[in-house]
Amino acid sequence: MSIPFGADPENRTVRIQNRVYNLELSCFMCPEQWDVFSNFFDKVGYIRLRHGEFRVDYPDCGGKTLISENIGFYGDGAFINEEIRNVYLLKAVKAIDEEFLDQNPSLWRKLKKKLTTFLRGSVTTTF
Repeated sequence: MSIPFGADPENRTVRIQNRVYNLELSCFMCPEQWDVFSNFFDKVGYIRLRHGEFRVDYPDCGGKTLISENIGFYGDGAFINEEIRNVYLLKAVKAIDEEFLDQNPSLWRKLKKKLTTFLRGSVTTTF
């Protein structure tokens, strides 16, 4: 899993095995908000920090809340630095990925089968 540090801090990519999630900053503070998109479907997550409350919803704001915790940072709604931001964004994407796989078990079985076949060298790299 990784969150690359690119030239554009408002767009980040997280890879979990063969799944790719793109994070787009939709509001930079008060609250800081991120939308999460899958490489298979449209929007699959919503991340928000406001008044010290870190919240992750699937697949969008007002959907199933996967994480809701008070992380107690100062400020009204923005992470205090990049290191902390990346820790929480990765935590959020892990929770979204787990829910995504729970909601799409047949897709996961297909992807797992293709990945296993690929690792044995009998298919091309394009899925």
